[in-house]
Amino acid sequence: MSTRFRLPAALSVTLVSAALLFAAPQPAFAQEDGVAAVVNGDKILTKDVDKALGILGLKGSDAEQMKGEVLNQIINEKLIEEAILKANIEQNAEYIKRLDVLKLQLMRQVFLEEQIKDQISDKHVKAEYEKFIKQNKGKTEIRARHILVPSEQEAVQVIKELDGGADFVELAKKRSSDTSAVRGGDLGYFISEEMVPEFSKEAFALKAGSYSKKPVKTQFGWHVVKVEDKRERAVPKLEQVAEPIRQKLGNDAVRKMVEDLRKKADVKILTSDAGAKKDDKATKKN
Repeated sequence: MSTRFRLPAALSVTLVSAALLFAAPQPAFAQEDGVAAVVNGDKILTKDVDKALGILGLKGSDAEQMKGEVLNQIINEKLIEEAILKANIEQNAEYIKRLDVLKLQLMRQVFLEEQIKDQISDKHVKAEYEKFIKQNKGKTEIRARHILVPSEQEAVQVIKELDGGADFVELAKKRSSDTSAVRGGDLGYFISEEMVPEFSKEAFALKAGSYSKKPVKTQFGWHVVKVEDKRERAVPKLEQVAEPIRQKLGNDAVRKMVEDLRKKADVKILTSDAGAKKDDKATKKN
């Protein structure tokens, strides 16, 4: 069965029937060099069609196959634009209301970008990266799984089942109360500082492939821990982490700006907050 390229949704007709994409053949006119079509006196140039095909990433025979459909799409969009102008949509109340919302969003975005641009410069990103290297270079990380249960007695029972040959992954899926249960208790790779101390102490003392023979108590409950792997943490290159670092610096700058604004403002909160919902149990620090 042969396949046919279709226009992506971003270029699909929104206000007219999809059938208009395949407009009825028009009477033949003398072809003008460089002109693909004329709509109500306005010319559509062949280079405009070629540009649209390029945006779609189409080349060669694929571009030739889609040229007619893309041209019809451009014609339809031009007709819609003319209809919009005739409808004087700029005076429409709904248009004005939505435009005001978009303006506010754009003003907020530009304002924040202006406020934080100095704090997210390449110089600050590099400085933050240097701190990151110092914090992570030469550190051991492990990949571990755990089974979290509410009582020591249950944790002891889990260890007995493991000693009897039970599979850790399957047991975690059935018995663990942590959200990692669906992954067989897998917590991924982490360094010691990323977990609560009681958990890290036990986990980093274990050899790869072994599990704790005694329950580990933390603020979240009782854990049975298994270490899958140990390795030295690889420090990524600057270009690999530059964008996340820039985002972090931007978020920190916005948070600091908002804190300063609140300190200077007269804010009175008149309703009580019930508080945030308690997070799912986990071992990682916030």
